[in-house]
Amino acid sequence: MPSGMRKAFAVNFSEIDRWSVSSFAVLDWHWPKQVISPLGKALKRKSIGLDPRQDGNADIKLITIQFTGDIVPREREASALKGNLFRADAGDVVFSKIDVRNGAIGVIPRKLGTVAVTSEFPVYSVDTSVTDPDYIKLLFRTQAFRRKINGMISGASGRKRVQPDDLEHIEVPLPSRDVQRAIVREWQQAQLEAERLRNEAAILERSIEVEFLAALGLTMPGAGRSEKAFALNWSELDARWGVDVNQKGLVRSDISEGKYPVVRLGDTIADLVNGWSPKCLERRAEDDEWGVLRLGAVSFGKFNPLENKALPKTLDPRPNLEIMTGDWLISRANITRLVGASVLVKDTPKRLMLCDKIFRAVWLPDSPIDAEYLDYITKTPFLREQIEANVTGTSPTMKNITKGALLNLRLALPPLNVQQELMNKIRIEQAKVSTITDSAHKISSASIRNVERIIVGQVAVIA
Repeated sequence: MPSGMRKAFAVNFSEIDRWSVSSFAVLDWHWPKQVISPLGKALKRKSIGLDPRQDGNADIKLITIQFTGDIVPREREASALKGNLFRADAGDVVFSKIDVRNGAIGVIPRKLGTVAVTSEFPVYSVDTSVTDPDYIKLLFRTQAFRRKINGMISGASGRKRVQPDDLEHIEVPLPSRDVQRAIVREWQQAQLEAERLRNEAAILERSIEVEFLAALGLTMPGAGRSEKAFALNWSELDARWGVDVNQKGLVRSDISEGKYPVVRLGDTIADLVNGWSPKCLERRAEDDEWGVLRLGAVSFGKFNPLENKALPKTLDPRPNLEIMTGDWLISRANITRLVGASVLVKDTPKRLMLCDKIFRAVWLPDSPIDAEYLDYITKTPFLREQIEANVTGTSPTMKNITKGALLNLRLALPPLNVQQELMNKIRIEQAKVSTITDSAHKISSASIRNVERIIVGQVAVIA
């Protein structure tokens, strides 16, 4: 046992539900004692009531905090909520009592201005004579701070809370403002370099798409010209109307202008079949369990087998729905920009099944289309325009597209050998994109680790 560590401590019975080892641990900051201060020295609690129904408050947004520390407006209007609301201004610190241990603590960004929060989100102004708000944001992201927060839960079993008094008593390093700014500069410089590389990768990715379309005799669609009026059937008013949907329907790119024949998706594959969505467990399937894919498995361009839910032992799996290498999957439901998201499965664990919100292509015996080519062209603007013009549904968070609409998608179909040559070139270029993206990720990750060491006090920073 390290010298100086106490072997016992007392806990009141009234606080026994709050006990954990980490809640009594002293944070291991490697700074002189005079640098360590309670967080409450830098943050001053605010409690300014706000009524969104009063003049001047009607446009104030209600916010929530993501686990990344990002603060975003909620969809629900503040005026629709019952109960007390409180004001938070740009530069204020806000945290979620329930989810602060998961990282839900951050600083209100300037672009949001004044916002509204519920009583579950304590608000603090930052004393800028003591600390830099950007330094506070970095401090909140350190593992050392997160470990301490995780030991400060209170309440009975279930969702437990970190109370404001406890947060304010956490001792943290508050070096001089010059040192704090130097730490922030070091972080920002690394992030700027990572962002430069990400932009370089995005430009290269865009040029790959432009060259791909040029090889088909097509040019990247422009913004298009908006018409002043359009006609709409009454039968479509509830299900289909919306500026985002109908404007896309007016701005159509003509894929037939290319140098290759245009065919329907249904001419290149035998069918599209969807899967099964039983009531699953709320956790991911283990290696020896069957799982059912979630929509996230196909939403972002690459197959993500971790996006699944475990099938309960009480239900029998359906092996005919098992995902296989070579499957082409496309979503039939999601928010508009993710409806029709597709992936080609290049590798997959066993015992994962197709869900009913995802279609799988049934290949023809002698398919005229290369699977990689199909997956790539589905992501181009010519296909995205068609997909988004055919979405249905009144919910802003869950749109749909029918199998018939997908099978009727029109695409350019070069000879099979030309498709394969195009995809060989694209693979080479995409490898370059991956190299650049990996470099950006390494720089960003290294800066996170380095700033953590600096804030903890293990590495010096030159102010």
